[in-house]
Amino acid sequence: MKRTNLIMLLFLLSIAFFSFQCDEKNPNNPEPNEPDLIILFVSTSTSALETGDTLSVTTQVANIGFGASSACKIGFYLSFDTDITTSDYHLGSENVSALATGATGNTVDISANNLTIPDTIIDYYIGAIVDIDEQISESNENNNTNNTAASTLFLLEQTLTEHNSNVELVSFSPDGNYLASSEGSCIKIWRTSDWQCVQTLSGGGIVSLNFSPDGNYLAYGCDRDYRIRIWDTSTWQNVQTLTGPTTTLDNPISFSPDGNYLASGGDDWTLKIWRTSDWQNVQILTTDNNWVFSLSFSPAGNYLASGTLDSTIIIWQTSDWQHVKTSTTPSWEVYSVSFSPDGNYLAYGTIDIGILETSDWFGTRLIKHGSNTTTRSVSFSPDSNYLASAVGSGNTGDMKGIQIWQTSDWQNIQTLELSSSIYSVAFSPDGKYLVSGGGDNTIKIWRKNQSSKFNSGW
Repeated sequence: MKRTNLIMLLFLLSIAFFSFQCDEKNPNNPEPNEPDLIILFVSTSTSALETGDTLSVTTQVANIGFGASSACKIGFYLSFDTDITTSDYHLGSENVSALATGATGNTVDISANNLTIPDTIIDYYIGAIVDIDEQISESNENNNTNNTAASTLFLLEQTLTEHNSNVELVSFSPDGNYLASSEGSCIKIWRTSDWQCVQTLSGGGIVSLNFSPDGNYLAYGCDRDYRIRIWDTSTWQNVQTLTGPTTTLDNPISFSPDGNYLASGGDDWTLKIWRTSDWQNVQILTTDNNWVFSLSFSPAGNYLASGTLDSTIIIWQTSDWQHVKTSTTPSWEVYSVSFSPDGNYLAYGTIDIGILETSDWFGTRLIKHGSNTTTRSVSFSPDSNYLASAVGSGNTGDMKGIQIWQTSDWQNIQTLELSSSIYSVAFSPDGKYLVSGGGDNTIKIWRKNQSSKFNSGW
């Protein structure tokens, strides 16, 4: 009898213990009939945001519990820390359909327009919370959030407003102490320590602008009198005017890296090479009936690239000034050519952006803006890790602004969308600033975010 009572007591205790375990809400021991909703991922349309941007967010919900879930809502938030809560900036909400045990739902998308991003914020997080109204009893209520990190690569620091028309050209001095900008009728010299205008040089029809590598000269070309003028930067006086054998010196100019030569192009289908020691024309190169739009020497000085009106890029070998390669672009004039500082790439701007690998001048890669626009200018960062492109269009609704591309995979990591076309971009020699000249008559100074996850330490 005693043994029977003992067995009965043990049986009752086991039932009580099992009931206690089932009633306890523990993520490691969920109730048999309760769902458990999680967010598998959060992805965004861009990894860098500016005020006024539109952001698209995509996510997906799964039920890893032992019971089916009813329909619920998922909320999307912008947070300035990793803790995503309903008190963060609400981007929008969407419905999530009912999910069976072990089921994964369809992807859920939202689009948030005209975002406000404080200028002081450099890193932020886009997150989502499923079942924001807490309508579903889940076995684990602590795993309903997920987020993705993002960073701002460039922050607008200052806007310079002293120009009276489109700012079409910007160029840094080699030491980074000065910035030259042109609106066509004049050139302004800005001191970069405080961004004050310290000099205005008169001119007319200015179409090209370039400092010599030693910083002693500033050269610019005019299409009004078809001359190139050389200014001494110590006095800001015009010390030389190049007229040449013809009168069509009205387009691009580029100094060789050693400063020994200045190349100029024109609509007479020639390139002219000037010796800077005495400013004599020492070579004339013929481009086969192609109007020269852009010029750039390679960092080592062994090549000169020229872009033309008929979508052609010509590579010249500077040891003997022989033409060694011709590459045809898919579309339109070649407005800009630029070598990466490491010498591995040549970028060019037409409607889109093209990349040539300098090892064999093949392997062209085309980067599309995704908009009916024109790439007026391209510029590499000093460490060659990034390429900035100036985007402009005269059509209402087309994208206008600056795009930053990561050269490791040529992905767009930041778009600075603006209200007017951008005609020129330039990195400062130390890489701390990106400067743009635009159709709103302003120069914008973009400061490099040293804390950005994209920062490579240049």
